[in-house]
Amino acid sequence: MGKSDLAVLFSIGMYLLSSITSVFVNKYVLMDDVIDTVLLILLQHLSCLLFLFLFKKYLTKLQNDNNTEGENFSLYEGIKHMWLLIISFNFTLILGNICLKYTNISSYQLARSMTLPFNFFFSYFYFKQIKFNILMICSCILVSIGFFIFSIDAVNTNYRSVLYGTTVSIIQAIHLNLLKQKLLIYKNKMIMLRYNLIYSSIILFIYLTITRDIFAVFNLNYRAAFFLFLSCVSAICVTFSSFLCIYYTDNVVYNMFGNGQKKKKKKDKKLNEQMNEQMNEQMNEQMNEQLNEKLNEKLNEKLNEKLNEKLNEKIIENKN
Repeated sequence: MGKSDLAVLFSIGMYLLSSITSVFVNKYVLMDDVIDTVLLILLQHLSCLLFLFLFKKYLTKLQNDNNTEGENFSLYEGIKHMWLLIISFNFTLILGNICLKYTNISSYQLARSMTLPFNFFFSYFYFKQIKFNILMICSCILVSIGFFIFSIDAVNTNYRSVLYGTTVSIIQAIHLNLLKQKLLIYKNKMIMLRYNLIYSSIILFIYLTITRDIFAVFNLNYRAAFFLFLSCVSAICVTFSSFLCIYYTDNVVYNMFGNGQKKKKKKDKKLNEQMNEQMNEQMNEQMNEQLNEKLNEKLNEKLNEKLNEKLNEKIIENKN
């Protein structure tokens, strides 16, 4: 078993364990109704940033220097290239916690199970990141049938679970595809993660300051503070393992840990080559558009200057 196989198994195992732990811990925190869902997410973001800062040297060693040179960019460039990723990331977390708040733990995963079919749909039809696979199609059909059966009963008992579950499934599917797309362009996962967390924390902090919900953190009792600490630790594990899972596999396999297996290296290389070609084409198109705009601006400026000069000359001649 190679290093890449071990990395995949480690990231998948870490994600499964931390995800299950996170669901239970977050449920306890939200049940107390002391902390708002947005405040909980902000504290989790800050915990991840603290982890990044404390283990910066170790995490930097994990990166391949040949693939990550020159990927540091300014805050303006970061938000320019990642704003869709940031928005989808935060809405996924917020709506996911709201869904968890209004459902019991046993129904939570069922409510969010439509992430897999939506993920497959967006990956194939919009982002062109995967090819048709019979096993994937069968998995999507089975999940959709299970969600439909769950919805028939849930609509009568708890319609919010169906509403929030479907909404967060769509947004998470879009987020996973955007994340995979960006990870193929920017190989430095830690840089992307840091910028994502920084921007998200700033946005959430401004929102919580306006609503004054941020002060609720000072009213926590020992029990709530303990579960909040566990929630932040599990959030760190979930965040880092999810980035690793999507990077080493793909965003559909990421949703199919129970049934999916790692693709063969040849298929991975072909898929990555195709994705890189598409990314290069998109980047070249954007560069050409920008160059054409600049050239047109310069040409228009020169033409205007010449026209103004001729007009001035004619005006002077007429006066004389």
